[in-house]
Amino acid sequence: MDNVTENYDDIFVTEKDTFDVAVKYYKDGKNILVEGVDDNFSKDKKAKQFTMTIKYPSQADVAMIYRQGVTLKASSAENVDIRDILGLEVARLLCLMRKWTISDKLELTTVMNMHPKIIKAIISKVREILGMDGII
Repeated sequence: MDNVTENYDDIFVTEKDTFDVAVKYYKDGKNILVEGVDDNFSKDKKAKQFTMTIKYPSQADVAMIYRQGVTLKASSAENVDIRDILGLEVARLLCLMRKWTISDKLELTTVMNMHPKIIKAIISKVREILGMDGII
């Protein structure tokens, strides 16, 4: 192990390892329409947009996600319910979210009071980037 000259800093996940996801939505009467969630979302309507910064998961984050999320019934895919995966995706979001462009403070209760379509849009965008990292 003497004379190691190679730098291995790139294998460690830090708070600087983040990405942004943007969500567009608008209200149509009492309904909220969210881009990527609602098929009838119109790009011609004036939409609001906010951005959330998400951290890439480290091994410590994965452990936290498992503790916060649901426990999978077994390691066999045939015994896993879709609700188990969705529960882990929500836990992953809550663990990895870092900041957003909304004036309200980014905290668990604020996020959990959001419309389910907004959460679905955020989770979908996170899944596009992370895949199942941090879940399996």
